[in-house]
Amino acid sequence: MSVVQSRLTKILSAGALVATVLAACAAPAAPAPAASSGSSSGSTASSAPAATTSDEALTLHEVETAQIPAPDIWNPYIPGTFILQGMNQVMMEPLFMLNYETGKIDGWLAESYSSNDKLDEWTVNLRQGTEWSDGQPLTADDVVFTIEMLKKNAPNLNWSGAVAQWVKSVEAVDQQTIKFTLTGPNPRFVMENLAGTTSQAIVPLPKHVWDGQDPVTFRNSYDKAKGWPVFSGPFVVDHFSSTEFAYKRNDNWWGAKTGAFSLPVPKEVVYTWTPSADTQNNMMVNNQLDILGPPP
Repeated sequence: MSVVQSRLTKILSAGALVATVLAACAAPAAPAPAASSGSSSGSTASSAPAATTSDEALTLHEVETAQIPAPDIWNPYIPGTFILQGMNQVMMEPLFMLNYETGKIDGWLAESYSSNDKLDEWTVNLRQGTEWSDGQPLTADDVVFTIEMLKKNAPNLNWSGAVAQWVKSVEAVDQQTIKFTLTGPNPRFVMENLAGTTSQAIVPLPKHVWDGQDPVTFRNSYDKAKGWPVFSGPFVVDHFSSTEFAYKRNDNWWGAKTGAFSLPVPKEVVYTWTPSADTQNNMMVNNQLDILGPPP
């Protein structure tokens, strides 16, 4: 199975969040990207340049749907923030992922969850060894901080309305365990709020970066010296503009370090924008794009 085939299969089965990660994990590189539903593959014309193999730095290029007017906003909770330029796919990670093939909720940052009989208390258990991209531990304190931030700032942040409606309180039982006490029974609480789907999910934020910031105005702007923006996914920002976003692989990604997941095959992922369909098609023919279509 090619990298792109595996990647798109995972996108369809597990939703939009960190889809690039899921697709690339443990997938062998192929001589050329293969076609899959909803996207185009590179031309097989003999004049096309040879595709990159697993022995080289593999780059996945995708066409953006729009030029980004404010490219240096990396706060996913500011309403209107565009996150499909790669931030959602390769940098942010949810606690769980909804698997569209099995219908089950699979663990990601967290490994399990449970509820009481009334379904108004939910307990989430994080995986051991989860980390932020700057190497700091990702713990229950970060999850509690994020939920309380959303609850406190409702309705001015994305997801804050749902949190204010359903979360009565949240606490860190220990560094790996979070307990949610709800305002009432909700059998779909985890799936609708904590599991990555095509509608995204609540993602934890690093308390050591966000504490003391105003989340309504904090842009979480790029700072190379600080390693910002800090998320937990397997890629970090390399460079960006209003028309192109490039991410480099974090070889110290917690998922690979702990053995929970394989390190993604691509060493770089690029989301680019061009307004011309002819230009896009020519880029595909010349193997300058791996996927043509809206970003998954």
